[in-house]
Amino acid sequence: LDFQQLNDIYRYKTEEYSHTAVNKFNVIPDSIPDWVFDFMPCRGGYFIGNVSPAWMDFRWFALGNCVAILSSLATPEQSMAIMDLIEARWEELVGEMPLKISYPAIESHEWRIVTGCDPKNTRWSYHNGGSWPVLLWLLTAACI
Repeated sequence: LDFQQLNDIYRYKTEEYSHTAVNKFNVIPDSIPDWVFDFMPCRGGYFIGNVSPAWMDFRWFALGNCVAILSSLATPEQSMAIMDLIEARWEELVGEMPLKISYPAIESHEWRIVTGCDPKNTRWSYHNGGSWPVLLWLLTAACI
C-alpha cells in the first residue's frame, strides 16, 4: 500500500463482479480508517495486514514487512518503500523503544473483545502492539 494505491482504493466502485473488475475484493472505500491517511507518507509504503472480501486490514505489521524484505517477497522498490515508511514514521513505529509489532495498537471495545480486558495488555504494552526487542534484528537485517 502506498499513497497512490490508497487514493485509488478510496475511489473504488463497489459491486463489480467480473474478470475486468478493478475492485477484486469489493473493498468498501468507507471502510478505510481515518488514521491511515495521516500515517501514509507521500513516499513509502507497506504490505497491509490482511485482505478479505469487502474489508482490508490497513494496520502496519513490522514482522510481516521485514520478513517480506528478507525473503525477497518484496521487490527492491517495495523494500525501499517499506524502509522509507519506517524512516518517515520513526516516532510512531520505533520512538525511544524497540520496534513496535503493529500500528496502531488496538483499543477501546476491540481491545476488550480481543484481550478480555487483561490489564497486562493495555494499549502499547508489550503484548498489544507494543515494543518487541526481538524485532530489532529483523529490522537491522532488512536494512542491510
